[in-house]
Amino acid sequence: MSSEEVKKEAEEGGKEKKVKRRLFVFGATSAIAIETCRVFAEEESEVEFYLVARNKERVEAVASDLRARTEGVVKVYIYDLADISSHKKLIQELFNDCPKPTDAFLAWGYLGDNEAARHNFSEAEKIIKVNYLSAVSLLTLLAERFKDLSGSAISVITSVAGDRGRKRIYVYGSAKGALSRYLQGLRNYLFEHKVFVIEIKPGFVDTPMTSGMKKNFLFASPQKVGRDIYKGIAKRKDLFYTPWFWRFILLVIVHIPEKIFKRLNI
Repeated sequence: MSSEEVKKEAEEGGKEKKVKRRLFVFGATSAIAIETCRVFAEEESEVEFYLVARNKERVEAVASDLRARTEGVVKVYIYDLADISSHKKLIQELFNDCPKPTDAFLAWGYLGDNEAARHNFSEAEKIIKVNYLSAVSLLTLLAERFKDLSGSAISVITSVAGDRGRKRIYVYGSAKGALSRYLQGLRNYLFEHKVFVIEIKPGFVDTPMTSGMKKNFLFASPQKVGRDIYKGIAKRKDLFYTPWFWRFILLVIVHIPEKIFKRLNI
């Protein structure tokens, strides 16, 4: 469902039905999610935001910011998305408040410490649980609800790190790579229900998650990435990289022969 189609759906119900987009945001306090929501509020009037995050103070601040930008409903839900046992309750609560969302946006993640994960399975387990298992748990529940909502979309942030395993970040990359494969299958399944599954692959983004990394020209701002994500979701793209040039960087990287790639320090 494009922005124009969402608008048409709203207008068909008469003047009293004005809401165009109803958006579930999981991981709403991430820098990328915040900037993406701001663009939605800027570009589309009366967007409804249903914000999920674990830190009450931070998500309430995000909600206050969005309420100043939109006339639509902004609601907050305090959940730790890494707690898989809470997902059923969360989804039930969301759909009680908003039975017909147009979009779900999954934007949480955990970079972790690859060096620690190399020697300590508990860190590897945490990276995999947060980035893959918790996402699959939530997507399983969302898919069953969204399949009855023709034209809706489930959008998920993965990472360019998942395109090929690299020694500096292979545990995180393996979780994101697994999530990419899961999304491919989910997209195939939901296609017959006319539901879009959108994969978003950011490169390096200057956020708190990457605060320990040395910055260079490849790093993008959350504002740039948020606007790219808005455009990709609005156009209902299956998959896109942000910034765009990462598509071509990864095209080269994934085609390097393994006997050469294993010798590289990247």
